[in-house]
Amino acid sequence: MTSGQIVRVKCASRFAQDWNIDPAAEGTVICRYRLLSGGVPGSERLDVKFSRDTTIWGGPAEAFEIVADKAPEPALA
Repeated sequence: MTSGQIVRVKCASRFAQDWNIDPAAEGTVICRYRLLSGGVPGSERLDVKFSRDTTIWGGPAEAFEIVADKAPEPALA
């Protein structure tokens, strides 16, 4: 997954409930990175913004599924 992709939390994942996010909610990937443990690459993590008030920081990439490859259109004021 890359920055700008639209994702949602996988329905089968326990994270939707742990994070109190509706499984149908879509978010935008802000950042993707890998954690290092003793100099060895570890799990891939994502920062995902779901709304103005809801951002998941460092969520495991395997907890998300790709919905679309493009960022959402900006909302009209």
